[in-house]
Amino acid sequence: MRLFFALPVPPGARAALAGFTRAHRADLPFRRFVHPDDYHLTVAFLGELPDAVLPALLRSVDRLRPSAPGPLRIRLEALGAFGPAERPRVLVARGRLDPEAPFLRYRDALVAALADEGIAVDRKPFVPHVTLARDGTAPLPDLPWTPIAYAAADLVLFRSDLGKKPMYTPLQAWPL
Repeated sequence: MRLFFALPVPPGARAALAGFTRAHRADLPFRRFVHPDDYHLTVAFLGELPDAVLPALLRSVDRLRPSAPGPLRIRLEALGAFGPAERPRVLVARGRLDPEAPFLRYRDALVAALADEGIAVDRKPFVPHVTLARDGTAPLPDLPWTPIAYAAADLVLFRSDLGKKPMYTPLQAWPL
């Protein structure tokens, strides 16, 4: 199973993001757009893991329940891209979190709990964002962006079902 922990984007913010991509689709030089039901903010990418590891994943998060930080306020402040400027790989709505946010300590504790279970997490720096599209063909144009704010209430363990639309299936959710 290809797994990751994420914060789903709630319906109102999801509609705003989908509205933006729909309104600017002709201006956005990307081949594949993310299904709105798949919008999320990744907390920890785990990659391909055997089914047998699922109980350890659940134990890791269950141990953190007493330290859950409560709903997280997220503000998607800008449109951006990852990858080379001339041909970006990914179009994103960049989020901003307070560097002192309790959620960041919770995320670090989750990564440590997973490591205690022998589960490695992708070690790229944590950059809060919601992916909107993939496979860029040209530089990202300068488009108007209105910040989108929302509260994330749950941490969810997702499975990727590549080739399906939507392609992310929630397996378990925990309140923040």
